[in-house]
Amino acid sequence: MGLDPSISLRVVVISTFISLISYGLSADQTYRYFSSYPKDARSLKAVIATLFLFTTLHVILVMQICYTGILSSTEGHLNSINAILDQRAFWLLPLALTAVSVTSHSFFARRVYMILGRSLPFLLVAGSLLFVASGLSLAAALYTFMTRQLGFDPTVILSITQLIVLITLNLFVNAKLVAYLRNARTGLSNTDSIVDRLITCSVHTGAISSILGLVSIIMLATAPNLFYMPLVQLLAGFEANSVLAAVNSRRSSGNVSVQILDFDTARVTQRSTIVWARQSAGQMRTNISLELQSTAHSNDRRAENEQSPQKPAALL
Repeated sequence: MGLDPSISLRVVVISTFISLISYGLSADQTYRYFSSYPKDARSLKAVIATLFLFTTLHVILVMQICYTGILSSTEGHLNSINAILDQRAFWLLPLALTAVSVTSHSFFARRVYMILGRSLPFLLVAGSLLFVASGLSLAAALYTFMTRQLGFDPTVILSITQLIVLITLNLFVNAKLVAYLRNARTGLSNTDSIVDRLITCSVHTGAISSILGLVSIIMLATAPNLFYMPLVQLLAGFEANSVLAAVNSRRSSGNVSVQILDFDTARVTQRSTIVWARQSAGQMRTNISLELQSTAHSNDRRAENEQSPQKPAALL
């Protein structure tokens, strides 16, 4: 893959801007989360802290790459691109990006796993996809670090395969969640409207992530000069901020969605809410049916009294 030093350096600078903007949003949402939800479970706090740690590592590597490229550009564009390709930060960056993506997908996968009642088949499929994606990223990073090459074979093939695996995982998790929510309809307008909002949110989040992944694959396979880097940075930032937005939006989404977004008790609370709603709907239908039957019975008796001949009054 031929690299134009001047264009590649500009792409690296643009990638740095995107990463810094995304990191600013992540830092703000992380602060808001720990300030607003101090009583959350330790497991959820650990996930958010780990995600922010990987996001911080990612932006540090991007800034290091950009700094080295700009500093070396004073000696010529060729020296700048060689300096970028030779530094460790450039080869560690895919691992940091994968860490952010795997952590984000693990959060959403675990949430669906809890909602589905700790489904073993779902766990095996999602866990296998996460393991494969991590292995592909590690293999690509090791190969490129040892060879210092960006050839199409096998580095780009490994990276493209990893993105395909992550897109497949994203579609699988969202499909399971949407299918569960569609079956959770109760017939009550208030509950069903919340379910519809959750379905819409899940579909939109999965669609945006998948589209960014597909465009990244196309750019990675066809475009030279590191044009894929800004899209990959944007994808990682979107995935991290999706998790943070999910945990920070619980107080403004209604009681049912608040409980669904809980990390550890999602399945129990969601199912109890749905069972309560279904029981309420069933009790309402029962009461309506009893009232209709009582009304019909009263009408029948009134009709019988009107049709039966009245007895003459007794003579005194």
